[in-house]
Amino acid sequence: MESLSQTGLSLKVIDPELKPYCIIADFIAEFVGPHCEVVLHSLENVQSSVVYIVNGHITRRKLGAPMTDLGLKQVVEMRRTGNLITGNYFTQSAKPTSREGALFKSISCGITNPEGNLIGFLCINMNLDVPFPEIIRTMMPGLDSGTQVLDEQFNHDMDEMLETVTEQVINEVATDMNIPLKQKNRQIVHELFHRNIFQIKGAAKYIADKLNITKHSVYKYYREVKS
Repeated sequence: MESLSQTGLSLKVIDPELKPYCIIADFIAEFVGPHCEVVLHSLENVQSSVVYIVNGHITRRKLGAPMTDLGLKQVVEMRRTGNLITGNYFTQSAKPTSREGALFKSISCGITNPEGNLIGFLCINMNLDVPFPEIIRTMMPGLDSGTQVLDEQFNHDMDEMLETVTEQVINEVATDMNIPLKQKNRQIVHELFHRNIFQIKGAAKYIADKLNITKHSVYKYYREVKS
């Protein structure tokens, strides 16, 4: 009854309204790391509510596992108040079927259908028994793993981003001795195309002014790489 979907395990038959949340579970677990369990519950049958789980080794739960007693209380509270987010809470289990005595920081979020009915919820469990340096290590780029640290511009508006990225590309091309002088403007436009800068309104005119060439030349170089 289990099938691998992205990074987690899911039941082959899953409510179509819950299925889009599987990729969200993968997304959260991928970002936080292997010490974070993400569970998708269906309220169709609370006796086997777990329909998708990532890093299930943390609580030693599998697909088809029942909802916990705390989960049942949370469902009642969500329906009573309409508040779908539980807020952070801490749990500790003494059950031998789970990580005995392990401390978890958790949060749950209810999922409703278009009619507003509660149909499931997503739960995140962070294993706090793992040594903190180990948790940090999984969140940091490894010095020996080849993890690339990427540059990203956190601009206040699109005009600022256009200016920043254009200036960056101009500097990169200008200092690249492998690009002939006569080809630098062409290469700058090509590189800006690959960075999707032409999606910004007014980009062609700004680039033309910055390079001291005509918009016609910019569009010519643009068409070269687009084709």
